[in-house]
Amino acid sequence: LALHTPLSDLEAGVLKEIVPELERILNRTIPDAPSLQGNARQQRIVFIITQLLQRQTHPTLLLLEDLHWVRESLEVLTQLTGHIETLPLMIVGSYRRDERPRLPEELPTDVQMIMLSRFEDTRIRQLAKVMLGDIGQQPAVVAQLQQETEGNVFFLVETLRAWAEEAGGLFHLGIGLGDNPFGYVPGTFLLSVIRTYDLLALMNRFLKGFLSFFAGARVIATHNLWTYILFPSLLSLASGVFIIYGTFHFFSGFFTSQISKFVAYLMSFLGYSLASSHDGLLLFSKVIAFFCSVLVYIILYTPLASVIIIPFLGYLLAKLEELYLGKTIEVPIWQDIRNAFLGFFLSLLFTLYGLLAFFLGLFLGPLQPVLVVLVNGYILGRSSFEYLLEKDYPALQERKQEMKNFYQETFGLGVAQVLFLFIPIFGVILAPSFALCGAFLLYHKIESSKKK
Repeated sequence: LALHTPLSDLEAGVLKEIVPELERILNRTIPDAPSLQGNARQQRIVFIITQLLQRQTHPTLLLLEDLHWVRESLEVLTQLTGHIETLPLMIVGSYRRDERPRLPEELPTDVQMIMLSRFEDTRIRQLAKVMLGDIGQQPAVVAQLQQETEGNVFFLVETLRAWAEEAGGLFHLGIGLGDNPFGYVPGTFLLSVIRTYDLLALMNRFLKGFLSFFAGARVIATHNLWTYILFPSLLSLASGVFIIYGTFHFFSGFFTSQISKFVAYLMSFLGYSLASSHDGLLLFSKVIAFFCSVLVYIILYTPLASVIIIPFLGYLLAKLEELYLGKTIEVPIWQDIRNAFLGFFLSLLFTLYGLLAFFLGLFLGPLQPVLVVLVNGYILGRSSFEYLLEKDYPALQERKQEMKNFYQETFGLGVAQVLFLFIPIFGVILAPSFALCGAFLLYHKIESSKKK
């Protein structure tokens, strides 16, 4: 629309906020629009878009895909639909019902919903016949497609396309297959999945989550939010010191006693004196004790962070909502209490997971720390996201469903937090606050350098 409709500097400046490439597209210098925050900024965007659409001389079709990913921009869409009767405009959007089942409740009531169900065997057979010919009607083909795609139309098309490419074309797919229609198709559904969601995309999402931890640190520094994290940071420091001191004291005594007994027995068996090696044994015991206490510190700190520390970051979260969303999201007190009890039981479960990873890691030798970091990284990242999701999704099942959209980012964020915890003093003080800010940026799809 911007290519075919004259724009003033103000209009172009407002649109540049949501289309950063607009200067390159229009091949002109566009001055920044006057800064507005919160609802005023959204109202201005809606007004400019509405004005732009009203100038169109032909009907316009606006296609919006993957609305289940949309967060703060949904308010703009909601306001735009309020003007649709006066505009030559039709809006068609798509979303995945299993990813965001409550999306219709967030839209105006006059929005017409058309539910598209997964394909049953009859429809799969019809689609396969159109793309493959008569071979698509074979029961074995239909059964394999149903098993691998569960009737998802996108996966059906991608699978059939992959089969055709492997066979050298749609025509060749049906030649010579006989009773084994998959004899010449080695990749099947795995091939289409790898082509659509390849490993690089997963690694990119993990890296995005990892870097968001440090973007969260930049948010705190940029907006000078240190006073909002003072008490949680001190609480985190006290918890970390208590854990590391207690575990080191325990392991130090345990290993010193057990290693001394073992070496004394060995020395006695060999006919040597233990006195000459006592200092070396003591140092060796302390080193082993320190290593084990650090790993157990990570394991025990993880549930404590979700139950004791993260809830005290509520003031920081409210400030972030005010800065970037223009409003704070209030939660009823009964919901907070229920989530606190639920978080306590989940923390016990996470503790068991962490300890299981610790003991299983004993069989991995030097790879044990890697396993501990990965397991506890996922738990810490999930805890930060859970605290955000509790506001939008009161039910645990809904939060689990929404969490699926952020698995890789959650993992990356948590791993960054665990690695940061290894930094003495500063790690345990700052890690929870940085992680919460990072989760906020990821969840609301916000660049740390831009206020909303």
